[in-house]
Amino acid sequence: MNIISKNITLVFSFFISLCITFIFRDEVFLWDNITTTSGTASFLYFHGWHIFSMGNYLDCGHPPLMSLYYALSWKLFGRNLLVSHFAQMPFLWLFLHQYFLLAKKMFEKEKSNLLIFLSTILLFADTTFLSQAAQVGFEISLVSFFLLAVNLLWKRLSGESNNVYIFLLCLIIMPLMQLRGVPIVISLFIIEAIFTPNFFKRGIKNVFITLLPYSISALILCSWLWLHFTHVGYLITDPKSSWGADNNSIADFHRIIFNSLIIGLRWIDNGRILLCLILVFASFWFLFKQKEKSFSKFIFVVWLITSIVLSLNFVMMTKPICHRYLLPAIVMMPLLAIYFIFHQTFFNKKSIQISVVFILIAGAIAGNFYFYLERYSIGWDSTLAHLPYKDLRKDVEQFAVENKIPADKCGSRFPLDVPDSIVYLTAKNPSWTASSMNASNLEIFDYVLFSNICTSFTDEQKQILNKKYGAIKKWRKGKVVFIFYKKLKPNSTNANS
Repeated sequence: MNIISKNITLVFSFFISLCITFIFRDEVFLWDNITTTSGTASFLYFHGWHIFSMGNYLDCGHPPLMSLYYALSWKLFGRNLLVSHFAQMPFLWLFLHQYFLLAKKMFEKEKSNLLIFLSTILLFADTTFLSQAAQVGFEISLVSFFLLAVNLLWKRLSGESNNVYIFLLCLIIMPLMQLRGVPIVISLFIIEAIFTPNFFKRGIKNVFITLLPYSISALILCSWLWLHFTHVGYLITDPKSSWGADNNSIADFHRIIFNSLIIGLRWIDNGRILLCLILVFASFWFLFKQKEKSFSKFIFVVWLITSIVLSLNFVMMTKPICHRYLLPAIVMMPLLAIYFIFHQTFFNKKSIQISVVFILIAGAIAGNFYFYLERYSIGWDSTLAHLPYKDLRKDVEQFAVENKIPADKCGSRFPLDVPDSIVYLTAKNPSWTASSMNASNLEIFDYVLFSNICTSFTDEQKQILNKKYGAIKKWRKGKVVFIFYKKLKPNSTNANS
């Protein structure tokens, strides 16, 4: 009993992670996780540990650490969705445990379990966090090590302990999980420099000692990149691939302006607009009212620096910017919002404070049901609105089989052109999978399978569908829509137009 009482956060976080894993155990691979997680891990599972032989379609630039992990899990316990979700569970457990430790430290003066509870509820109300916890991918594992590093960094800065080896392990692992770990490591270094008194006046030796863990992390990542280059002939991704130059080059001035607007939308989308509004006022309060060395000020700086570094990193790229890319900063927002609401003098009554928190929670939950500027801000993998997808997809495939629609004459776009063996991890491919279609060859197909999940359908393609094709079957559940189109005969009129 004493052991449990001393480790209540460990036990509680395990229970919650177990519940989430069990609830979403049938959740399929979606969007980029189809390729970057399921596709790469499946290649390693079936073809052995030949990490440099995946080809440019699967080689998206991220080191294959997590793909190796999932492939090994399948080898040991079986290749299915249940094993995949339970393979992610240790990272979710680490995530929640570290988050609870941050919340406990944040509110230790009040000794308030209520504030810890409210910050946790607000975290789970965030659509980006909960949807990523429900899916198998990279994000939860990356952010779990980020939160661990944040806790360890504070202990180093406050003199509580200096477990540099675990901190170094976090710095090494994050970039090897995915390249988005690089700006996170850079953020941690900037945070440490800010909170270290007279950092640049401490002498070369002390600065070198501080830089050493980050330098080791950079050296290991550069070693991987060089090894990758010597085997495949390109540094990160093949310019000829879909992951290549068109998506990963440096943005020009107009694209930077466009990206800045998109990043702004990503912050307020999925129900975070009220939370962002609260943090605008909280930022001034944390900057001018909080003590320089307080833990709450530290968490504010972590959020601020991580937000800036991540945003600057993505604003310079031509690659599409997803909501989940900002998750390391997003998970800090509930802690800061709850702290601000209950510590400043504007909301001076408990009833008002609780009401404001529940308004934030309601607004966040509502993010699962609407999107701001749907064309630019929709993020199916960052909202629970995608949940009907897996069942609707099966209904669509069954309809195609029953109506004898030839798969080679039906075009569609990612992810509907990916076989079920990758999406559902079924033992073998189904009897029907739509053919891959690019941006310009739609009209060669007699049938087209459309879904608003497929955000790669261009405006021009949608216009062609409305003018030259007719809808023969439509499915809708929640926000998810599927439509089967058939090419109209000459001189036919499309009722949809």
